[in-house]
Amino acid sequence: ITIVLTKSQYHKVKIKPFYKTVKKQFFTFFQGKSVLDLVSIDFDVDNISLFKKCDYTTVRIGYGKQMNLGYSIVRYSCLPVDTIICTDVFKYTEKYKEGLTNIVENLLKPGGLLLFSTSIAEEDIKKAIDIDSIFKDYLLSYDKDKDFLYFWGIKKSI
Repeated sequence: ITIVLTKSQYHKVKIKPFYKTVKKQFFTFFQGKSVLDLVSIDFDVDNISLFKKCDYTTVRIGYGKQMNLGYSIVRYSCLPVDTIICTDVFKYTEKYKEGLTNIVENLLKPGGLLLFSTSIAEEDIKKAIDIDSIFKDYLLSYDKDKDFLYFWGIKKSI
């Protein structure tokens, strides 16, 4: 039997263990918190299953008919949340730097958790935001074989 994984299926398999590892380390961000889940239309992910008793909002980001019209990580606004999880959304905007800045400056509460996976290069993420000045603790992990970057960070408190 041969199983062929589509891109979205492959990343579902690969990303979910990373998210689960972060959940084990920072379980308090996955229970009873406010959560914003920004997810690429390319991914068939079930991130909501990671969270319990949370105020959970999902926004699908992408091109074309499947896109939630009017949403953009650059202009998206809501009350700041405790946890933000982004599954490969940065590739869908030419202004991903501004989108990432919006996320860390306006959408993520001080002391909140940002968790993302992306096909954007590590050096480009580091050029977009000053990780060391924004996060009190973080991890950037690059998978060379899959050309994919994984990140978690705890935003510094005011």
